Amino acid sequence: MPNFRNFLMGLWIFVFINCSNNDPSSVNQTDVPVKPDGMQAVALSATEIFINWEDNSSNEDGFIIEASAVDQQNFTQISNTPPNILSFTLADCTPSCVYFFRVYAFNNNGNSDFSAIVSVFTPDLPPRAPSNLRYTNLMLNSVDLFWTDNSDNEDGFKIERKPVGDFPYIEIATVLTPDTSFQDDGLISGSEYYYKVRAYNSGGVSPYSNSILVKTLELPQAPSGLWTEVLSISSIKIYWVDNSTNENGFSIERRTANDTSWTETARYDARHTTHTDVDVLPSTTYYYRLRAFNGAGYSNYSNEATARTPGPPVAPSNLTAITNSTEIVQLSWADNSENETAFEIFASIGDTSHFFLLHTFPENTTCASVRDEVLFQDYYYRIRAVNIHGNSTWSNTVTANTKDPIVFLGGLTIIDVSSVDNPEIIGFCEASPNPRDIFISNETACIAGDNSGLVIVDISDKSDPEIAGSYPINLGVSGVFVSGNSAYLTGSQSGFRILDISVPSNILELGYLGRASVSVFVTGRYACLTSTATPLNIIDVIAPNHLVQIGTIDSEASGTDISIKDQYAYVCTQRSGLKIYRINDPSRPIEVGTCNINVASIFISGDYAYATSINTGLHIIDIRLPSNPVEVAQIQTPGNAWDVCVLHNYAYVADYAQGLQIIDVSDPANPFLVGAVDTDGFERCVWVVEY
Repeated sequence: MPNFRNFLMGLWIFVFINCSNNDPSSVNQTDVPVKPDGMQAVALSATEIFINWEDNSSNEDGFIIEASAVDQQNFTQISNTPPNILSFTLADCTPSCVYFFRVYAFNNNGNSDFSAIVSVFTPDLPPRAPSNLRYTNLMLNSVDLFWTDNSDNEDGFKIERKPVGDFPYIEIATVLTPDTSFQDDGLISGSEYYYKVRAYNSGGVSPYSNSILVKTLELPQAPSGLWTEVLSISSIKIYWVDNSTNENGFSIERRTANDTSWTETARYDARHTTHTDVDVLPSTTYYYRLRAFNGAGYSNYSNEATARTPGPPVAPSNLTAITNSTEIVQLSWADNSENETAFEIFASIGDTSHFFLLHTFPENTTCASVRDEVLFQDYYYRIRAVNIHGNSTWSNTVTANTKDPIVFLGGLTIIDVSSVDNPEIIGFCEASPNPRDIFISNETACIAGDNSGLVIVDISDKSDPEIAGSYPINLGVSGVFVSGNSAYLTGSQSGFRILDISVPSNILELGYLGRASVSVFVTGRYACLTSTATPLNIIDVIAPNHLVQIGTIDSEASGTDISIKDQYAYVCTQRSGLKIYRINDPSRPIEVGTCNINVASIFISGDYAYATSINTGLHIIDIRLPSNPVEVAQIQTPGNAWDVCVLHNYAYVADYAQGLQIIDVSDPANPFLVGAVDTDGFERCVWVVEY
């Protein structure tokens, strides 16, 4: 029996294996089913679990599914399935919970053993969608996002972004709970982006929040066209062009020339394009700039603009006084102001307690020749700049006085005339064979010659003068005037020139005007010329490389020499007498007086003009009333009186072949000869200086 039995059993097993439909009628129904294996459990969601297994028997009547949500011992049957049904879905599970499962097969003969136990963890329920997505702190390249958290089971939030246009959303960041904000940086300024947020946990993701559109800020465009308008001594208005549409306002900055940094002085809301600065000082230069601003920051700066408030000019400085001749004092100073309209020279005689206005010179003047009107006295000078807003403070005070007289003749004889009745030649230099004019400036003699041009002689040693430099001019020169480091030359054929003589060995030409001229007198910024074609031409010499004639006298009178006192020019003519012109307006000189004496050379001292004629000697003319000059005396010299220079009570006449003649003019109405010296030459020019 056992062997049969074994056979039958073997045959039964064979039939089971080859049964195509597992028909229970074809197998032995007396055994319990074999336990299932291959047990698997998968959480389909937070509330559903899918279980499946492998069927290892063909005689089961079904399967019993047991579950435990506590441990692996306390199982409860939760369902059963018919035979050959190898899966089951459990619904209504508890989210975020561990479940244990096992399965066994059963039939009428009993139950199989349990399958292996499997476990599965149900995920949490997906969180609820966040809401109220919004932004703050919008900047140039960043934005801060905020939202409302509507769930209590999220692990965090996913932030998605996309640029405007046909582009997909891209997850850009994840933040963990409990954060409900995110700063997105690295954005492009002036660009638009969409944002949305959703919560997530192990159970999945929530629906999206609302979406928002964000446009990053742009820096405003810089303002331009900044310019200024001076309104008064205490206010400046500035104007600019607003080039942006997104500014919140403008920041205005200011500095002065002495400031090392800029200071914000005002702020304006958007759309403003002007500002009036009332916190300014007189006579001060201000620099302005501005920039636009918004929440993203500041634009670039505008252009800079400057303005200077009006006010009294800055005082001139470094006033110096050099006695160039008899009563002529050469003053020079530094012009430190940009807004003066004139300079006023004040003088005091004998001391510094009685200053009076001596002369007025136009703006930009830095040197002038003045005369000592009272003889044998020390003169004190000071100067100030003036304009419509007031006067500057005073310059330094200087003094000038002439001492022992020295006469310089021609080219060049030096004569000591401290004893007028016994003049003595003390020095000689063959500087020019045919001298026409001479000008003494400090320790330098400038000699103009027909054939030699300009020759400069060092006269610091009166007994041994030496040529220090020269500037040849082929057509020769007839007149010379020195002011500061500049020599002004005239010539009927060589024109009008300005030379820099600061280095006598290296004379430089600064300016040239091709205008025939005979003599020159410089006052301030103007050179007054005479010529054979017209008695007076006035040239602006402030810019030597750009000489401009601004005034003239339209007359056929031929001018031979000129001297200036106050606002009047005294011109010698060959056939029309002594002409007097008012030149207070240099562009419109006006003839105001005439003295019908044909003279060739003139020198003014005090209230008198001293003029020479080669035929009639020395003429003395009262010019206290320029509109009515009156000759008060005439004295014939032994030779031909070519030139004259006056110092104190004496007139010194270059008398051609008769050398130097000295005339006492202490009483202008009664002149008389007191001394003479024969130079063995032909003297046509003279200068006298006290040392």
